[in-house]
Parts: sequence; structure tokens; C-alpha cells
Amino acid sequence: MKVLRILRPGPLSTIQDQGRTGYGQYGISPAGAMDPWAFQVGNLLVGNPRNTPSLEMTLQGIKAEVLAKSFIAITGGTGSNTLNGTKIENWRVLPVEPGDILDIGAISGGCRTYLSICGGFNYKPTLGSVSTYLPAKMGGLSGRSLLREDLLYGSPSSLKDNLPTRHSFVKRLSPDLIPKYPEIWTLRTVLGLHTHLFSSETLDLFYTTSYDVTPQSNRMGYRLQGTPLSPTEGANLVSDTVVFGAIQVPPEGQPIILAADHQTTGGYPVIGVVASIDYSKLAQMRPGQKLSFQSISFEEAQALRFKQENLLNTLELTLLYP
Repeated sequence: MKVLRILRPGPLSTIQDQGRTGYGQYGISPAGAMDPWAFQVGNLLVGNPRNTPSLEMTLQGIKAEVLAKSFIAITGGTGSNTLNGTKIENWRVLPVEPGDILDIGAISGGCRTYLSICGGFNYKPTLGSVSTYLPAKMGGLSGRSLLREDLLYGSPSSLKDNLPTRHSFVKRLSPDLIPKYPEIWTLRTVLGLHTHLFSSETLDLFYTTSYDVTPQSNRMGYRLQGTPLSPTEGANLVSDTVVFGAIQVPPEGQPIILAADHQTTGGYPVIGVVASIDYSKLAQMRPGQKLSFQSISFEEAQALRFKQENLLNTLELTLLYP
């Protein structure tokens, strides 16, 4: 079933789920939603399983004509969003009707916004996932970002005839659970594979330096600019497995944080790894913003992840009403 006609695609809008796992040995990145919290909560708001395909938009969202009665949720980065010219909120359910015009404008707070629709966007999985992996032209809409006049398809079995009428359904996320998007970010990190290659002075510098996010940042990784770092035993190693959040230090000493579309192996020393609890922070950083790193233990990172997972399980059972 056709659910949306794209009138303006935005600079980078792609279909994503939580990614494809288990194929790193073949050089295939997991890809998937950059902001796991916004992605999963958006699906829960509209009654979908957490891994249902949604639309991820970067810096500016789409403008689209609604083609089927349904309901949607917009989560993640904030901006000027309208439905038929009337301003609408993030983090709540919005009924839509055929002929409605949805305009998700420039993202002023954060970097990425998610559009979830009842039943999700319906595309054939590739290696168990519909996530768009742009470097390999895999998943989503033929492995590419959206274009003007694209038609997006939904799951007709999930688009029920008794959807609520406009203004009658007001399910939303509790304000206490809505993330804030500051100008300066702190990313919690655990020890990296090669932390031992860096002197204590270099590690102190790493954790006390403020870095700028450069324009050369994307879904593959974030290039940072700050005081250069250098390992004690050289910068080039035998290539090893790398993961989302790995912080590499290339020869010039400016860190690179790997993101969802990261390569599967790398030969630069990994000084630390961003804790998974802060993947959402990483996803919402914009070029020009500043960030710093905070060291935490693996046990702390694990406890934070379990706490977030328990919260998502609770939200899966019931969402708060105003």
C-alpha cells in the first residue's frame, strides 16, 4: 500500500531499522538507525515492534503527501514541523489522512529526525534487514536515499480501518524521557583495544580536550579537530575488527569516531569506544559542535545499557498519556 509521496526528499533521508548483524566477516557493515532511542521510541508510539523500518532524516526532513489513513510519530532532532501548515510536536502520535501535507523542516536541535508510521515502511529485507547501507547500495530503496516523487509503501495489514480521528488520539512520550540536545556534548567511553599504546599523559589529554565536529562527518564516522594525540608505538597496526563507537587515532592525531556505516576492519589504534548508551548523543551531533570524552568502566556502561533496555521494555508495555 502506498502511504507517502515525496515532494521534497531532504539532503539525506533513508529507510532504516536496527541494522543487519553477523556479516562483518564478509565486510558488510550493520548500518541501521544512528539514534537507537529515537528510532525505537517512535515505533513504540505508533504501536509497532521496536525494529520496524522507519525513515531517518539528516539536517532537514521531508515534505510529503499522505496517501493512506494512518498515524505517525516524529522523534529525534527538533525543528519546524507542520501538518497542513499547522505546527506539530515531536514525540507524540499524530493521525493523518489522505491528501494531508507533512512538512518536516530544518532540524535546529540535534541532527537526525525519525518518522515512524503505523505498520512501518514495507521493503524486502537484504541479509535480514531493510536498513539502507549507502556505500554498498544495499537495502531500503535500492540502496539509496530518497528522491523527489518517490512513493513509500506501508504494511496494509497493520493499517486498521478504525484508526482514531484527528485530534482524538494524544498518546505521547513523557517529557522526562525526551532527550535534550545541548551545544556541547560529553560522550562516555570505555577502554579501547589499543588504550595501552597511549601514554598516561596522552590519555589525560584525550579526556580533558574539547574537540570540534568537522564537516567531514557522516554516517560512516565523525572526524574531530582538537589537540593532536599520538600513541607511543606508532599509529599503523595490523587491521582488526572495529565497531560502532570505536575512536580511532590516525597518524595526524585527530580522532575519528566510527558510526553506523563504519567499515568492518581498521588499522588505526583505538583509544576508546563510545558506550552504547551514548550512541544517540553521537547521532545528534552537528558539524561545528564541541564534544568531550568521559571515561567509565565497562561495568558502568553495561549497567546503563541494561537500565535503558528495561525502560524500553516498560514503554513497550504501556506509554504515558497526558
